[in-house]
Amino acid sequence: MVRWLFLLERRKGQNSLSAAEAKGKAETICQYLEVRFGIESQALQEKVRTIRDLKVLGRITNKIFVVANFDEASALVEDYLVSR
Repeated sequence: MVRWLFLLERRKGQNSLSAAEAKGKAETICQYLEVRFGIESQALQEKVRTIRDLKVLGRITNKIFVVANFDEASALVEDYLVSR
């Protein structure tokens, strides 16, 4: 019983850490969108904030810095939203 409680608490801690990491990655993407595209990116930022999958956020982060324009950034995020 004690072991089970320990494992449960450990899992909660990992989930909290993953959630915090996801929020941090999403905020990094949103900050970039804000600086690069300004107010035009507000709706896209809200969509990014709904993503909780660390792998997806990591892929977006790796690609967002090389987009040529807002349409490419939007398509990048939308592609990942549709595929999940």
